[in-house]
Amino acid sequence: MKVKIKKPLYRTRDGIIVGIYDKRVKNAIIKREPLTISCGGIKQTFDPNWIAKNCPVIKKTFLIPEKPMRLYKVLIRFPNNEIEKLAQMGIFG
Repeated sequence: MKVKIKKPLYRTRDGIIVGIYDKRVKNAIIKREPLTISCGGIKQTFDPNWIAKNCPVIKKTFLIPEKPMRLYKVLIRFPNNEIEKLAQMGIFG
């Protein structure tokens, strides 16, 4: 199952933190498919069972204030060459 995220939650030195809707993870578990998450030109494949067991859950309100969505916070790691490019640009200080 493929998930494309337009706006990440935030960036870190290691990669991009994205929020994955919990129903997407549950559907991938039921279908027994890996979850391919892409954001900002970076793509990584995860086992949905691993996400459900190891990733923290947050609640975020989008349209309905009474029903916030449950999201898993997942780190999509930068490839090694991406880190080197960012370091050369001076982003890390």
